[in-house]
Amino acid sequence: MSPATITKIVSDIFGVDVSEIRQQTHLDRADRVVFARFAAITLCRQKTTMSLSQLGRFFRNKNHSTVINAMKVCSYLCETNRAYAALFDTTLHAVNSSEIDVLQLTGFYPFVYDLTTIHDD
Repeated sequence: MSPATITKIVSDIFGVDVSEIRQQTHLDRADRVVFARFAAITLCRQKTTMSLSQLGRFFRNKNHSTVINAMKVCSYLCETNRAYAALFDTTLHAVNSSEIDVLQLTGFYPFVYDLTTIHDD
C-alpha cells in the first residue's frame, strides 16, 4: 500500500485534510492534526518499505529523528489514551482491509474524540 493511500485513510478517519497531515509549517500544532500525523507516520513505517529518511521527505521534509519521535509518541498515546488507541486501531483495521467505507466502519465522522487532554487512565 502506498503512503499516499495510508495518509488518505488516516485523514478520513481523523477528520483532517491530507494537506494538513503532510504540512511542513510549524503552525499546525492543533492536536488532532498532530495526532493524525503521528498515526500516518507510524502506519506508513509499518506498512511500507520506506526508510526513515524517505518517510521524512514524504511528510514534507521532516527529519528522520522527527519520524522516530512521531512513532514513539504514537506508541505512548496508544498505551495511555483509550480514545487515541481506539482511533488508531480503527485506522489500522482500515489500512489492513484495503477497502474502506469510513462512515460505515467507524461510526464517527468527522473526528469526535477530544484528545486535547492527554492523561493516564
